[in-house]
Amino acid sequence: MAILIKEISDQRKSALVAGTSLVIMAIASFFSYGFVHESLVVQGNPIATFNNIVSSNNLFKAEILGWLIILICDIVVAWAFYIFLEPIHKSLSLLGAWLRLTYSTILGIAILHLLIVGYVTLKSDRIPKVISILLLLASIGYMVINLSKTFLSQYDGLISVLNLVFMIPMIAGELGFGIWLLLRGGKPPKST
Repeated sequence: MAILIKEISDQRKSALVAGTSLVIMAIASFFSYGFVHESLVVQGNPIATFNNIVSSNNLFKAEILGWLIILICDIVVAWAFYIFLEPIHKSLSLLGAWLRLTYSTILGIAILHLLIVGYVTLKSDRIPKVISILLLLASIGYMVINLSKTFLSQYDGLISVLNLVFMIPMIAGELGFGIWLLLRGGKPPKST
């Protein structure tokens, strides 16, 4: 009896967490994609889109915040769905949670750009560490520059300096990795 009560209690808590997260996601999606994105983006006219973003910079920042909220809520929903649906069908609820996390991961990877690639290459014994470090610096550079453009747009001088500082890692990291892949990628290591 106590196990049944705990199971119902866990299901109720997970239902509340999932429901709350889904409602927050729906509101954030409506705001970020339905309202802000639709009001800023002019299909087929990148100049008008750019002008809309520049003139409504705070609205654009709010859209980015909305997407971050969506990402976080999506991860919470995956966990809560699993807990809620596990008593009904354990393996399918686990599959559903993994698929939801996979979707969230893809969205997160898109947000994080090269950070994961740089980290994985750093763990490799075969890829030169200098390339890995340059890729990590490039990913950090992309994030810092884009966040600065979004949240510190009034500091053009700072953004220019950041562009200069991160330009070498961005170019050398991605280009260097591309050249290394063409020349050495997938080949057996040289014997010493």
